[in-house]
Amino acid sequence: MRSLLLAAATVASFASTNAHYVLPEVFHNDVDYGHWEYVRHHGDSKYVYNSWGDNFEALYIDKPEDALKIDNRCGFNATFANKTLAVKAGDTFGFYVNDKAYASSQYQKGLYHPGPLTAYMGRVPEGKTAMDWEGDGQHWFKIYEDFPTKDATNFPTWPNFEVQKIPFVIPKNVPDGEYLFRIEHMNVNSMQPLPYNSAAQMYISCAQISVSGGGTGNPGPLTSMPGAYEYDDPILHQWFYEYETKTDMAWDKRNLGPAVWNGS
Repeated sequence: MRSLLLAAATVASFASTNAHYVLPEVFHNDVDYGHWEYVRHHGDSKYVYNSWGDNFEALYIDKPEDALKIDNRCGFNATFANKTLAVKAGDTFGFYVNDKAYASSQYQKGLYHPGPLTAYMGRVPEGKTAMDWEGDGQHWFKIYEDFPTKDATNFPTWPNFEVQKIPFVIPKNVPDGEYLFRIEHMNVNSMQPLPYNSAAQMYISCAQISVSGGGTGNPGPLTSMPGAYEYDDPILHQWFYEYETKTDMAWDKRNLGPAVWNGS
């Protein structure tokens, strides 16, 4: 098994080449939209890389309290977007990594780290809109997740790896209303086993949407953001390089958070 020292050096090497990323742009069917136009802007001024004010520093779940930080909802210091995008149930909706033009050589194209991709929708409660709801309470449900495939050496590869344009489908039976649409990508290459801190990296964004043409479904299981997962979940402490000696990994058949809504 490779050493912790080697893995730490690998992570440091990724960071030195700005292998982090952000998810600031969305598309709806065949239409692309602008930088932070419908996505809640988030970032830390200490880690700004370009004229848009993009923050490429990942959220780290490094200790128990990190799993409960508000920043795990929509990103560092997320602020309301000024618009809400109208979509229909069954439409294609998704995010671009960094920007669709990939104009900068400062950062990588696509989801550059190995790990699962998940998507949640949070239904805006009565009395609020997508432009003023903080995202609090148990209103969130998972609509998508992916899992790795293994090669002959048991090395895991997720279908999202190096993908820049990430499509989802608005569930056909989701009730009409306003929602936050949350995307989350987790870098598992950075994680360490207990008793070391997890060091899981999260890349998160929330878009503001309004759904019409939906159904009478009852989305669930419902969860809160933060609160969908806990620090002691084995997935957050799965040592990536155990694939060399261990057939079954914590993320093979399960992801953080609840099950995906079955659409009924």
